[in-house]
Order: sequence, then structure tokens, then C-alpha cells
Amino acid sequence: MRPTVHRPLLLALNLLAILDCGSSKGTTTTDTGSTGGTSAAGAGGVETGGAQAGANGTGGVAGVAGAGAGAAGTGGNTGGAGTGTAGVGGTITCGQTSVPLQPIAPDILILLDNSLSMNDDVTGNRCVTAGCSKWSQVLAGIEDVVMTTQATVNWGLKFMDADSTCGVPTGVAVDVGPGGYTAISAALAAALPIGDTPTELAINSAVAYLQSRTDPNSKYILLATDGLPNCTPGDTRVTDDDSPGTEAALEAARTAGFDTFVIGIATSDPMSTAILNAMAIAGGVPQPAGSDTSYYIANDTATLEASLTTIAANATPCAFALPPAPAGSTLAISAATSGGSVTIAKDAANGWAYAVDMKSVALEGTACASVQSGSYTSIVASYLCSQ
Repeated sequence: MRPTVHRPLLLALNLLAILDCGSSKGTTTTDTGSTGGTSAAGAGGVETGGAQAGANGTGGVAGVAGAGAGAAGTGGNTGGAGTGTAGVGGTITCGQTSVPLQPIAPDILILLDNSLSMNDDVTGNRCVTAGCSKWSQVLAGIEDVVMTTQATVNWGLKFMDADSTCGVPTGVAVDVGPGGYTAISAALAAALPIGDTPTELAINSAVAYLQSRTDPNSKYILLATDGLPNCTPGDTRVTDDDSPGTEAALEAARTAGFDTFVIGIATSDPMSTAILNAMAIAGGVPQPAGSDTSYYIANDTATLEASLTTIAANATPCAFALPPAPAGSTLAISAATSGGSVTIAKDAANGWAYAVDMKSVALEGTACASVQSGSYTSIVASYLCSQ
């Protein structure tokens, strides 16, 4: 005989079961993923519960169950009806990482003597064969070195003289920037020697141009000249020696932050040697002690290329671009050496310092010298958790 089942009682039991599984309000529990209704929120996300159980997120605590559908939390499966609030406790306060830094290419503005004496040969006599002039040999040397180093050096070009009355060109022939070979080659091909040697005025003009540039790159002037400075400002005799004014202009350029490499083009007489040595020292980057001259020598294309290549290497950048910093971290700088990693102190004199825009760092003093000598083979930024 079958037992009698009362329909009202059966319906009431089913309704209680549904309410218990789907939307039990007012109870907060940690979800284990074993039952429907709630699932723990992932880091930073909003969890979704429902009839289908979801996998636990990381670090969150399940919210209070509710009605309706919502977005899936990180690591959970989207369920049906019944949504909990986001969990808490899974936020990452900082990210600790180490990144090799890329050097910022130096800016080098070539200040080229285009006086009439550049039409002579290297002995100072009239050039009688094609390609024998100092001008021809200098152009070939500059083009070769700029072409081979344009990926690591931002080259620019400025001519010293604009006319035969000591006028200096306004601005530059080619702006300093990456990949400058094509523009510099075209500018050199279109130019001819003219006038005198207004070195002091040309240096002042080069400084004004470099001061107008706001990039964080190290900036240099490369002065290539075959004769003594003249065109003294205020002097009606344009051929009078202006070496004192030129040395003062070089010292002022250095004070403004722009060291000057000096190249003497086919100069060998004692007076020229003495004045160019003094100019190189005033410029701040003479050849190392023990060299034959303080200035760099260029007696032909080959020696000019050697001097330019050495200058490009000596201008090895000590500025390095920084990647975005993780929130809540502090910056440490280290260097790789043959003996292992060494820490570089935050020191504006002999360590590292932020650039004004905080998007790069510059190595100063002995730290920069270690980069230029090759003792530091790479520079690494480490972002350390500060909490």
C-alpha cells in the first residue's frame, strides 16, 4: 500500500530548498567553490555567484549574496542568478623588478670652420688636384663617421662663417638628432669655404642653440678648425687674433654645461699648436695627459676619422632612460662589472641623480667615468618595495 503524500507539504519543502540554495540573505561566508551562490573575488575584481559554483580568486573574501547577475571576478566562472560583492585583501602594493637601462645618445653639434683657408692643401699651399683640399678631406671624414655612428650619437651641423664680413649663421645647418647622416651629407655637399674665422661668435651661437633644446641628452660642441680665431667683436681689423675671446667663450660654454672637443685641421706651427692646446683645455675635454697635443689632430681623412671616432666614444652617454616605476617602490641603481654587480650611490657628485623630468637618471663623476672606461658594462635599475 503506497503511503499518502500531502501535496501542500511537498511544495513547501521544495520552496525552502530553493530559497536556501539561491539567495540566503544576511549571511557572509568564505566561498570554497563547493556550493552555488557566491564565489570569492579575485584581486581587484567583482565576483559573480549563482547556481554554478566558481573557483576561488586570490586573497579575496566572499561578499554577501544578492539577487541579479554581475561581472565575473578574476579566476572565477560566471554563474547565474545571485551575485556577491567584491572581496578584499588581494591588492599588490608594489612590484619588485630589475631592468637593464638603455643609454640616452649624446647630442654632438659639429661646428665646422668654413673659412677660405680650407681650400688649401694640408701644407697650406694652393690645392691643384681634385680632392686635395682640407675641405674635401674633412667632408669625407665627417660623412664616414656620422654614417657609422648615427645610431649611437645624435649629430648636428653648424658652419662657422656666413659671409666674408665675420657674420655667423643664425641657427644650424642641420638640427641635432638621430639618423643625421643624410641631412649632414647634403648640407656639406651644398656648402663652400667662405670668409674668415669668427670662432668666438660661432661658439656663442652654438651655445644659444643647445640651450634651446630641452631633451635630457648630454650635449657637446665639436669644433673643427684649421686656423687661429679672428673677427674679434668690436675690432675693425678682422684678421687680429681673437684667441683670448675664444678661450673665454669656450669656458662660458663649459659653465653652461656644454663641453667642447677641439680638432685642429692640418695645423703644425708652434703658435697654432699653443693656441689650440689652450682652446682644448678651456673646452673641458682635452686629450688624455701624455698625448702629443691637448687638441685632436686631423692631418688627413684617416686621422680625422680616428679623432672623430675617439670623440664619439669619449662622449659615451652617462644618461639613461627609466621605465615607469611600479607604485609604492623606490629606485636603486647598480652596475655590472667583470667582478659582479656593484651598487651605485644616489650622489649628484659621484653617483646617480634624477633628471629634472624624473624620467631618466644621469651618472656623475667617478660613476660616469666608469661607464666611459668600460668598467661598468651595463647599468641596471631595481625597483624595490618600500612597504
